[in-house]
Amino acid sequence: MLLLKKNLVELNLFNDNSDNERLTLDQRIAIRIYLLILIIVLIILNFYSSLSREIHRETIQTPNYKGNAGAQFQMLAVFCQQAKQIIDDALQLFLQDNIVTSQVLPPVIFDLQMNGLIRDWQLETIKSFNRTFQLIRTTQQGNQLANAYFNFKLNLSDTGEIIPHPLTYFNDRTNSTFNCAISKSCGTLMAFYDFNLFPYNFTRLDTIPNFHTSCIPVQALRESLLECFYNQACMDKIARYIALGNYSFTIMNSSKNQIDEIIESIVNRLFVDKWSSNLSFYSYYKTCSPQTCTFEYNRRHDILFLIPTILSVFDGLTTGLTIVINILLKIIRKLRINHSFFERLHAVKILCRSSFVSDQWIEAIFSHQNFTQFDLVDFRSTSSAFFQLLSSLCQLSEETVNDGLSQLKATEFSNAYILSAVTFNDQIQSFISQFQVSMTNALLNTLHLVRRITSDNTLMTLSGTNWQWKKMTNDTLQGDATVRTKPTHYGTCDCGLSSPCIQPAIVAKNDTIRGLYVGCYPLEALLKSSLQCFFDSSCFQRIQLQNISFNPLNSSIASRFLQNASIESLISQLMVEEWSRSIFYERYFNECYPLSCNYSYFRHRDLIDVLTSIIGLYGGLVVLVKVIVHILLELYKSFKRQTTRIEPITH
Repeated sequence: MLLLKKNLVELNLFNDNSDNERLTLDQRIAIRIYLLILIIVLIILNFYSSLSREIHRETIQTPNYKGNAGAQFQMLAVFCQQAKQIIDDALQLFLQDNIVTSQVLPPVIFDLQMNGLIRDWQLETIKSFNRTFQLIRTTQQGNQLANAYFNFKLNLSDTGEIIPHPLTYFNDRTNSTFNCAISKSCGTLMAFYDFNLFPYNFTRLDTIPNFHTSCIPVQALRESLLECFYNQACMDKIARYIALGNYSFTIMNSSKNQIDEIIESIVNRLFVDKWSSNLSFYSYYKTCSPQTCTFEYNRRHDILFLIPTILSVFDGLTTGLTIVINILLKIIRKLRINHSFFERLHAVKILCRSSFVSDQWIEAIFSHQNFTQFDLVDFRSTSSAFFQLLSSLCQLSEETVNDGLSQLKATEFSNAYILSAVTFNDQIQSFISQFQVSMTNALLNTLHLVRRITSDNTLMTLSGTNWQWKKMTNDTLQGDATVRTKPTHYGTCDCGLSSPCIQPAIVAKNDTIRGLYVGCYPLEALLKSSLQCFFDSSCFQRIQLQNISFNPLNSSIASRFLQNASIESLISQLMVEEWSRSIFYERYFNECYPLSCNYSYFRHRDLIDVLTSIIGLYGGLVVLVKVIVHILLELYKSFKRQTTRIEPITH
């Protein structure tokens, strides 16, 4: 202890081995001052570093299964519940529909039509669910909504301003990173890690095979496999790392599902392994059986019809031939030589083929700018979100049209009887028109629902376009500061009161961009915007960033949409430039032509029929008149006998 004290007293880092005691004393005093100042500076720097915040990008390379798996399984449970609810609701609506026909269908046609209706119902139920999910994912990504701690972190600047910043993830498959601000679907493997505080690091212990997490957990879940949960050893490993004690898991049955099937495929079929239906023609006929039935058939005349007909014709011929022969004999006598002879019913999307919906354009915009450096009304602050949404809506509309066309082609056109060309063409034209309207309404109704859910729940965006983070007063020097949110204003419109608030976008300070808007949500601003600036070279150059070479839209290409048409109006037409249709009656007839054809028609009788009828009618009338005359004569005679009196003659 005495030795340590002596060394501290005689400590001299500036010793130059001089014998001057005064100089040695000054050096010892200097070293004490130096150490004191060094200690004070280190304390200040350490204190400042613990409180200071700065903007930086963080790459998550250690997504811990313990922290992330809970959200994944919650979403998987939600998918299961929603799939069952959707099927139950759709089935209830389907069973309430009535099948109406002008005539009772034969069993074969009944089976064809009902199986077609059931197949269409199954496809539409699945497509509706997937379309809704894709639209929700699109709006979430495009609006850059914050979701817990998966896609953003809050950074505190030196001035006390809170700035949200997107996270980046490490992709094990590509050995690269991806940013949550522009990434649509990319995941990193979940794993178990051992955390060390000193030194601060994570050590990977084990991974969950093909089970991912990402910026959007629901998308990472859909891209994952459940192969671990078919394997008892893998399940035991999870239980060991989570320390669940004696809790036992039951592995999934591999005989019912494919182990290598991704969850997206399972969800896309609504978790249904097999659809089954039970058709009952007996129940249909019992409900729809007609009260009367009229039918036509061919048969020979019965004996009761033939005898009167032959008798009347015979009698008529007897009389008729007598008259005709007598007339002919008279003519022959007058004209000795005279000979007479008698004889008797596509989609084209120009905008969605442009470079402005390409990944190259979106990545170029994002990589060349930091949205936090621009004002919220500056178009560049939300430009990447703008074009992400435009690209996603193009893709969604195209998939909607393709799915609808696939369903339309799979729909069977059944009729009890072959249709004429005119009727066939009219029915197909009407069917296609109804299909276009129903397909468009399905997308627009779902989009409207998602917009309302997003706005009514006041979900925050990463860029602060609708709500901004504000640090509470007097918390500047506290490590765990309390923050609050403040609604963003666009002009006099408050995002806290009205989510569709928008205002014209600018570049720099006061350079307004024609046709472009910014607002509370990037989606709302996009729908109200038009692309007229992207047809104008001078306008396009004002928003184009340095070192990015893209050409404006070609205004010489003919389009049914005006350049100032809003994106919302384009979506209402599914962004389809032109529908083309081809209807082939010949193919329909060749596919459905009947083996035999029975028909009824009205025609005038030919000469033989007329003569036969007249002769038969004449003969029948002759007989009838004879009978009537005979009866009347007998009655007259009887009446005369009763009224005649005989008186004697007297002379």
